[in-house]
Amino acid sequence: MGIFNLGDKKAGVTNLGDKIGGIFNLGDKIYASVPPIKEEFKFTINGDSFDIPLSGRTNANGDAAYNWIVDYGDGTVENKSGTGSTSSIGIHHDYSSSQDWQITIKPNGTATYGWLRAFGFYGNTNGANVQSNKNKMISPDSPITEMMFCISEHNAGAYYMYQTFYYCQNSRFTMGALFNLPQGITTCGLYFMYQTFYYCNGSGMKMNDIFNLPQGLTTIGTAFMWSTFQYFRPASFAVSPVFKFPQLLNQTQISGTGVFSSTFACTGTATTNNRYAIPIIGNLPAPTSSRSTFNQNFWSEGTNIPANWR
Repeated sequence: MGIFNLGDKKAGVTNLGDKIGGIFNLGDKIYASVPPIKEEFKFTINGDSFDIPLSGRTNANGDAAYNWIVDYGDGTVENKSGTGSTSSIGIHHDYSSSQDWQITIKPNGTATYGWLRAFGFYGNTNGANVQSNKNKMISPDSPITEMMFCISEHNAGAYYMYQTFYYCQNSRFTMGALFNLPQGITTCGLYFMYQTFYYCNGSGMKMNDIFNLPQGLTTIGTAFMWSTFQYFRPASFAVSPVFKFPQLLNQTQISGTGVFSSTFACTGTATTNNRYAIPIIGNLPAPTSSRSTFNQNFWSEGTNIPANWR
């Protein structure tokens, strides 16, 4: 991800997929550069113990295999492998004190597509999905690469980040500054980001300034972005200044049964950055049936929003 000033031209925000990022001036100076994104996932928790959730799904039961190097942030590094499930007890670790800890997960060996798919919570309270463990999650901190959750190049598969941060309700829970999705994804199956941040209603929850959906998506499933940000309640919730629904989709695709259903049904939420419904929708046509995509606090444009988006 990079923020560019093109000489005397209009400044803008450009996403360069998974490969490089940086803050540049393409006039006569280069202000900064950033190394290629690594195949490592960092996230912050708070507590004196944590169970890394293993309920990420490849099918209805979870059952995603993992083979990781886990750095718990306190000097302990372990190799962990196995198969997750929606009732998994997770990977447990005890700390010497209750404080913030940043955990780093890397593939053990050469990264393959879907190497991180086992990671994530689920909509139950079994094993690592118990609410007290979910409430220890503070932030996902690193950008997501295609290799982490996709099933193949540019293909997100059917359960992409399904309920990954479901009910993470710590008052400080939010997106880390570098968290973002890979822009190279063009195809996804049924459940793309289904309830990924559902009920993450702590007072600190907001998007960071770079978060965006893959804008190259041309093929989606019928539960695309269903309830992704539903039931947020923080008055300070902010939508990224660059966030927009993918603009290459046609009316038939966005009219699938649950596409954009209750995506921003955020009870009690206010937004900043002037990212209300119309800028988020962009040039997309309206669905052919009602989706309740946006809570009323996103209706700054009032009746100018086509009814089926409301």
